[in-house]
Amino acid sequence: MFSQRIVDAFTGKKNEISVKIRGTDCKLYVFFGGIRIPDELVGNLKPEELENVGRKYDCIIKRKSKAYEVIPHVVREIIERDGVLASYSEEHAAELENWLRDCFISLLSELVRRS
Repeated sequence: MFSQRIVDAFTGKKNEISVKIRGTDCKLYVFFGGIRIPDELVGNLKPEELENVGRKYDCIIKRKSKAYEVIPHVVREIIERDGVLASYSEEHAAELENWLRDCFISLLSELVRRS
């Protein structure tokens, strides 16, 4: 029998992360290569706004089931180059971490500011 944590991770269940935004505790959902931001943090943005913000922060932002899903372009680049996004690859992890450090806080701030 598998550990439920292994099953959850393998099947793409999200990991909940608590953050403070505007002095309020909020939850983000982080999964391998992406982040889901609940729409109550962002509001209802138009598709062209999402496209513009995504272009600015080198990612794709899509609204999916009451959340905005953020996938960095580096994920697609890794898959095109190596055929797979692998959690065991230190190179892949470093590329994802670079995007996170370079872009995510500014991206989240801009999305919240637009709400």
